[in-house]
Amino acid sequence: MGAGASSTPTAPQANGAWKAGQWMATLKNSKGLSICDILGDAVCDAANQADQLSVLRSLGEEEDSTKIAERVKGELCEIVDVIFQGTKQLNSTKFATTQEYNEKYMQAPGGFTLSYGGLDNFYGGLESQVGSPSPNFIAAMHQEHCEATDSDKDFTTGNYGVTTTSRTEFAFVFGLDGGATAAKSTLFEEFKRMVYEFSEAVKVEAQDEGIASQKDFVDLCEQQLKKLQQTQRDDVSWPCESTSMLKDRTKCRCTRNLLSFVEEFKAINRLLTNIKEPALLVAELLGARLYTGPMFVKYNAVLRSFTKAEFMVKQFKDLCADNLFVTTLHAINSAFIKLSKLQAAQVVYRGMSGGTLPREFREPNQFNVCGGVEFAFMSTT
Repeated sequence: MGAGASSTPTAPQANGAWKAGQWMATLKNSKGLSICDILGDAVCDAANQADQLSVLRSLGEEEDSTKIAERVKGELCEIVDVIFQGTKQLNSTKFATTQEYNEKYMQAPGGFTLSYGGLDNFYGGLESQVGSPSPNFIAAMHQEHCEATDSDKDFTTGNYGVTTTSRTEFAFVFGLDGGATAAKSTLFEEFKRMVYEFSEAVKVEAQDEGIASQKDFVDLCEQQLKKLQQTQRDDVSWPCESTSMLKDRTKCRCTRNLLSFVEEFKAINRLLTNIKEPALLVAELLGARLYTGPMFVKYNAVLRSFTKAEFMVKQFKDLCADNLFVTTLHAINSAFIKLSKLQAAQVVYRGMSGGTLPREFREPNQFNVCGGVEFAFMSTT
């Protein structure tokens, strides 16, 4: 049987040392089976897959290990091939350990060490960094985007080259008529009126069964997307992605009126109610929408300034002056916590380039834990 091994470039390292056994545990054959899976299936015999526990117990009643040895013998060639293919991949991988990765970038021009927080930051939470939010969420969020020292200062995102302002982005998530031009003269009372209309529209009647499952919600989102695609037109009244960074102009962001989120909002809150969790608030919807647009640059600049790294502090001051976006950050954080309860747990990945991981990522602490706490919201894939 042919084997195509796959391995993680940086296998687990106990006490900072690279271990072959832990690396082998990451290897898989062409069918996606690990060495342990191959051995387990062999020992239990393919004819007895339905009840492997009973098979193993029966083997424990044997006089000796002869039967196990006979069953394993036939799989040794495949296991050897899986290990061999893994060693081939090790030779073709730039970095087999985090230490090798770090040594590479410590020598590179402009290399730097990434900064992370500790357990005190984790347990202290967002409030220990930026302070407490205002109880008047919408008014405070308006003030942070439209009445602060940086509200009308242009900034440009590094990912898609959108040049915009905090004031413009606040109006964008409301889908304000008139685009960026109207945003400059729109008073808080207009935003307040739109929030009131939305709040009235999303009130769920007792007899409204609404969405019953996550699949229902996905189906609803797909229906809403089709409707929007049929009605959306090119809108040059709002800042959009630069042509050099996004050549396919059909994928540029489009504005949506706040009221167009009524059905999705009701569906999310039905799902949260079903699992006895607090409902999503309008301020949290607005915060989440703001974060998924250009404003993520400013919000993360605020949070990463608490690393005290000189570059991060300067970036915060250049982008935000003295604006901490306190209430907005709390709204985003709360939205993410609530929405995460509707998601299945899974492994996610974070790309990194040019920087090295600190020692805490390679050497376990007194609780045998490696890693650190990201100060900002982290985008993953």
